[in-house]
Amino acid sequence: MRDAGSHILNDNHTKNIAFLMDQSGKWRLAPAFDVIYSHNPAGKWTNRHQMSINGKRDNFQRSDLVAVGEQINITRPKQIIQEIVDVVEMWPEFARKAGIVSGWVKEIARHHRLDI
Repeated sequence: MRDAGSHILNDNHTKNIAFLMDQSGKWRLAPAFDVIYSHNPAGKWTNRHQMSINGKRDNFQRSDLVAVGEQINITRPKQIIQEIVDVVEMWPEFARKAGIVSGWVKEIARHHRLDI
């Protein structure tokens, strides 16, 4: 569910999803990685999502994320989505602390889909 939430950030494709297996052979979703800003409206691969959510590659609604969460038996999908939105809303603060130039902070924030 949290990985689907990364669609809010515009950087989700199959290489960003991985699984880990423990010594007993049990699989689990790997922690998030390669979560970077890569939106380029003119780019062949970056002008839209490479993976779909609920059959869509754009114009996602919160209900699309909830539907996928329910299909794969995620408990509390609505709460998880809101937690992701809450963290992404803090982007400007994190970015400034990391020393990211103000212009980039605003440009990247402009593409966050916080109204989902």
